[in-house]
Amino acid sequence: MQFAKKALVTACLSLVAGGAFAAQPTDVGAARPVLAEKFLRGAKPVAGEYVVVLEEEPGPHLRAMGEVSDELSRQYSVEVLRTYQHALRGFAIRATEGQARALAENPRVAYVQENNVIEAAAAGQQLYAPWGLDRIDQDTTQYDNVYNYPGTGANIHAYVVDTGIRVTHSDFGGRASVSYDSTGQWQPTDPNYGLDCTTNSHGTFVAGLIGGNVYGVAKQAILHSVRVTNCQGGSNTAMLVAGLDWVTANAVKPAVANVSFASLTPDTVVDEAARRLVNSGVVVVAAGGNGNNDSCNRSPARVPEVITVGATTNTDFRLANTAYGPCLDLFAPGGAVNSTTNSSDTGNGVGNGTSFAAPHVSGAVALLLEQGLAAADVQNRLLTETVLDKVVDPGAGSANRLLRVRPPPIVATGLTNGVGISVSDVKDGVKTFFLEVPAGLSSVTFSITGGTGDADMYVRYNAVPEKFVYDCRPYRSTNEETCMMFNPQQGRWYVQLRGGANYTTTLKGQY
Repeated sequence: MQFAKKALVTACLSLVAGGAFAAQPTDVGAARPVLAEKFLRGAKPVAGEYVVVLEEEPGPHLRAMGEVSDELSRQYSVEVLRTYQHALRGFAIRATEGQARALAENPRVAYVQENNVIEAAAAGQQLYAPWGLDRIDQDTTQYDNVYNYPGTGANIHAYVVDTGIRVTHSDFGGRASVSYDSTGQWQPTDPNYGLDCTTNSHGTFVAGLIGGNVYGVAKQAILHSVRVTNCQGGSNTAMLVAGLDWVTANAVKPAVANVSFASLTPDTVVDEAARRLVNSGVVVVAAGGNGNNDSCNRSPARVPEVITVGATTNTDFRLANTAYGPCLDLFAPGGAVNSTTNSSDTGNGVGNGTSFAAPHVSGAVALLLEQGLAAADVQNRLLTETVLDKVVDPGAGSANRLLRVRPPPIVATGLTNGVGISVSDVKDGVKTFFLEVPAGLSSVTFSITGGTGDADMYVRYNAVPEKFVYDCRPYRSTNEETCMMFNPQQGRWYVQLRGGANYTTTLKGQY
């Protein structure tokens, strides 16, 4: 099955973060779309700054971008602020509008766009999991406070293109590091380089949801800080694209890049850089954006190759103010979710928005990459495994798909008819057993008896019981429980014991 976003018409520009605390899409690697004009306006431009994109595509054996930018800057008397060589061929400049328009008419230039402001808006089992993790490992909202995960994302690199990360936070266990800082605020030798200095902890919060020990989906992913905003959370197209350009050139694969930003209007430069990043072999996940409007008018959310995410609450409602539309690929938890903050090395807090739905998906991508899935195949697999038609009021045109991390295969122990076995486990522990039942029986009985503590028994035919899905559950406060099934169907009957407290008991199945 293929999942594709609608083709869109080119427009322009301005970026905001996708959480609180139009170029026609082309195939990866295809030529850029034809623009109606070569000078593109922005909705919220940085005064006197522009991004120049050249006609030539990134590739080997090209002149160094510094040489090209120096040559053109001298010709048009403009100041070069930074260059791009990997996600696109171009450079940012300080100039008058007249100079920028003149440069746009140079035959070597594809287009010149006003620089735009980015505004920050705010295999194992985990017991007592945060609700967002608890939700993504099951089909319904009947929470069991457990997160079952099929892997940890070990050796998968997650690039957090954001406000920076507090890399010393204890929840990262030494797996977070600074990779790049596009702001120019500090040099690489400065101890503040790439760190999260914002008051809303945006990047640190995102990193925790991707790969934190407590809050993360992929608990052993390698986290990289790619800082693209200043300490006030402010940024612009030039800084964001510089971050994407760096990841395109330097990402260690397998890799996922999380971009929890979404524009108020389409941004051609960001779209092109994001598409090139995907083409380089990095899976890109982006926030769909807030504002209760169409994500197809946002960048990089509208790029078909990018996985675009909307946010839900713990009751599966679309989070108020979340963007919608056919460019939204799926939803994930994003309302009142918990994660790490930069207040201290143990800081944590609560956040809302698509900024914090996207990293749940980035963590799930890391788990798929860990399984050996090729980057090009991740989007289809991810969407195939979603839960359908659970989101209440998904918004006009939105695909009603909710993130689902499939748990590891259940290991079940076979029972022998009439033979009791001793079982012990800890509080909230789960152990699964099965009994093969022949045809033609009048009844089969499962029982636990004796011992200490409190075990709870769940029985189900032909499928492993879940906390809220079963054929029988006595649910008593002692280890004396019995399930008698009359005229049982032939086949495998599963029995699951869950620890209400630490326990020992004897389990028997008999027909």
